[in-house]
Amino acid sequence: MLVHLTDVDTNRHLYGLDSPEAMAAIRRHDERLGELLGLLRKMGLEDETDVVILGDHCQLDVKEAIYPNYYFVKAGLAEVKNGRIRDWKAIARDCDGCCYIYVKDRSCLGRTEKLLNRMMERENSGIARIFTRNEAAALGADPECAFVLEAADGYYFQNGWEEYRRKAGASDHHTDFHIQAATHGYLPDRDGYRTFFMAAGPHFTAGARVEKMSLVDEGPTLAEILGLDLGRVDGRTMKELIR
Repeated sequence: MLVHLTDVDTNRHLYGLDSPEAMAAIRRHDERLGELLGLLRKMGLEDETDVVILGDHCQLDVKEAIYPNYYFVKAGLAEVKNGRIRDWKAIARDCDGCCYIYVKDRSCLGRTEKLLNRMMERENSGIARIFTRNEAAALGADPECAFVLEAADGYYFQNGWEEYRRKAGASDHHTDFHIQAATHGYLPDRDGYRTFFMAAGPHFTAGARVEKMSLVDEGPTLAEILGLDLGRVDGRTMKELIR
């Protein structure tokens, strides 16, 4: 059984990483988990059930949203019709803490790169780094992109084209979307940018602690518990890899 609880995630987006609202959501999570564990105990399934509690990401507090498409429209690399981008040579697609840049017209690749560099050179640009297609693909990003932007601390990206910057907590005047107070989507090497994996049950060693693991360790671990064969990697089975 999978239970996906989004209360903490929502309240961190709206109010901030360690906001009172987020802390209240964590307490509600605690109550919900207690209800589930109590039900297992009541049904006599406590000793034969593996319980795994995990997060898919952390979040970081943000203060401003950046709209790269504003620059593309201004530079003539994208065209707006009836209030929306309908035709483009280059376009930005946000992933919150990072942003994909796609270039449809390859003759505009150099022009787009120069524009991105000028954007990053602005004081307090909010852009920490520009990755090339090959650099992005090596990190696991979409190999079809032209570039990937990584946001600086306190910043994240949005798809809009009319805004230059928007302060966190404001409402987007084109939609009902709330500019976030915290978000995710950054490179996983940020300080304090960590999530968790907790588990107990017949397939886990009581009291064991693993100091560091990656999100990609979770799939093989859970597959082993479920008796699923995920095939081989470099000639080794998933069971051999996780050992």
